Amino acid sequence: RIDPPTGDPVASIDSGPAEGSTTNDNTPTFEFSSSEPHSTFECQVDGEGFSGCTSPHTTDPLPDGEHAFAVRALSGGLRPSQRKRGKSKDRRATGRVEQVWFRCWDREPPHLRQ
Repeated sequence: RIDPPTGDPVASIDSGPAEGSTTNDNTPTFEFSSSEPHSTFECQVDGEGFSGCTSPHTTDPLPDGEHAFAVRALSGGLRPSQRKRGKSKDRRATGRVEQVWFRCWDREPPHLRQ
């Protein structure tokens, strides 16, 4: 027996650069999970739009500077669409977005350079 989903899935970032941290890895890897079994995920780097991804996820090479990584969990089960003002809404993509901001530098950050 498979129980239907009980609510929107919640994604959690389990590892990778921490909020506000600085890394010298310009291709950081993030691991994440969902509160709902059988969820799928969509990832986003620097607001460039969400696309399908799996955990762990390694970013494409990033330039020096501040960056944001976001992930959201999508329901693994199909839910009925919800009508609102004449438009259909896909409820599989309504999970909360988990995001972390970080900095990456290919060498020492400017404030540590001699």
